[in-house]
Amino acid sequence: MKRLIIVTGFESSGSVFAARIVSFVLGKCSKFGDWNGYGWNGKYGEELVIVHRSMPYMRNPKRWINDLENEIALLKDYSREFIICTRDLNISRISRIKRFGGTHSDYKNDDKRAAEIFSRIISEEKYFILNLETAIALGDAYYQGLFAWLNVETNFSPNIIDANKPYIKNI
Repeated sequence: MKRLIIVTGFESSGSVFAARIVSFVLGKCSKFGDWNGYGWNGKYGEELVIVHRSMPYMRNPKRWINDLENEIALLKDYSREFIICTRDLNISRISRIKRFGGTHSDYKNDDKRAAEIFSRIISEEKYFILNLETAIALGDAYYQGLFAWLNVETNFSPNIIDANKPYIKNI
């Protein structure tokens, strides 16, 4: 069966990085970084399609899971697997405010809606949760768990940097 992998997560949760890793280890690009991790890597008819969509994605208007379902409607004959990316939400919100503007309250509301979407995915779909802090703490062992879940053998070791460090004051 053809395979659709949807990489999603809270905005600023490392989902672009995760999408790039998945794309590389599954052979959708010949070297890490050939695909930027945004949107689609592949198209209808190919054996493997990887789609990255944060929740929400886009701006004015923001797009959510229903928009994604419409976007991938042609891929109904594909098996579906989700990678849900998470990160400390306070740091994620600060990152979004710096990138997009807006308020902490706005993003708190987005996070609530996204959490409802991810809860539904967890209850209905095949999924793996990729947590940025856990990946930083465990490194290669954690990524080997992701690779096993993807059913791929690889020695690839992504260069992991602590993206939270700029947001945490030194004690």
